[in-house]
Amino acid sequence: MDVLSKYKAQIIEAQTRQRKHAELGFNFFTSISDLYYRENFHSDIIKTLLSIHEFFDTFFEELSKYLGLYIKFDFDSTVVERERHGRIDISIIDYNKRQAIIIENKINDAIDMKRQLPRYFDSLNNKGIEVVNILYLSISGNKNPSIADWNFVDKANVENKITIMSGIERASFFSIESIINKSIINTININHIVFQKQYKNLLNTLGAQEINHYVMDELYSKIKSKNDLDELLTLKRLIGELPKYRAVKIREYFKNDSNPFAEVQIWKEYTTFFNKLIINESNFAIDIDCYETYYDVSFLDRDAETNETALNFIKKTDLDFTQREGSTRLFKSFKYPEQEEDLYLFIKKAKDEIGKNCH
Repeated sequence: MDVLSKYKAQIIEAQTRQRKHAELGFNFFTSISDLYYRENFHSDIIKTLLSIHEFFDTFFEELSKYLGLYIKFDFDSTVVERERHGRIDISIIDYNKRQAIIIENKINDAIDMKRQLPRYFDSLNNKGIEVVNILYLSISGNKNPSIADWNFVDKANVENKITIMSGIERASFFSIESIINKSIINTININHIVFQKQYKNLLNTLGAQEINHYVMDELYSKIKSKNDLDELLTLKRLIGELPKYRAVKIREYFKNDSNPFAEVQIWKEYTTFFNKLIINESNFAIDIDCYETYYDVSFLDRDAETNETALNFIKKTDLDFTQREGSTRLFKSFKYPEQEEDLYLFIKKAKDEIGKNCH
């Protein structure tokens, strides 16, 4: 579909973040205060992360891999400092090698100060310390340093040393989250594991907000005409109609084969039901509720106030319906579209098993 290919990049980005993002829940960073909205809070956390030996080693392994060159600082001879050497956000200096990595943290989108990165470079370079790389960190990696006020020497010294870094894991980005994911595997200290996981969860929550904004901004920029908007609105309408269509498809498939039930019909557009299997005082039925991403199949006695008669009937079959608390029905769910074929096979089996049990 042309309309889907047109917005493919935004769809993939939104899907990726949706799969990874979960409700933050308990998190000791957010429980402390609202300081996590400030850059210096994240800089303090990153400094602490670099005091964890496993994170430190993984940081340099991943950076080397990303840049395609070997960078290795010695943990015992490296000093990680905040707001030193010309107020560098985070300086990582191996004093034996006289080499440094600079991290400029823009996780909360602070603006660049005048000649900020060249000034940091000059501060260390004048002390005889080689600046190996400058990591320009933002939550999603979508922010770039401002070079409008740089002179020719600044660009020659600094521009090729800058690496754009993201907080959250994204394809083609060097990220804190990817470092944490690999660091945790080798981390032994339980406190260090929890610290890293909790910070990773916070980054994902903050990142989801920015990525959603970024995706919407990209989507917005592609809607240039009434036709563009009509395409999206039509797609939205079709998607909304899809569960109704799937309900119709089920009825059409079984309309000449409702046995042992008296009929197969549709109720309120989204539910296909097999109805009127009268046995003694019971009226057994199967409902198939069609939702956007799944089907709910339920077996019930429409004339009963509990699920007892349905349970007594179904336990004599080979059907794996399950109970849900407070419901008079028994349930089985199927994902759409990946389990749609399984759904039809299950309906056939349920009809057969229920029919045998009637005899």
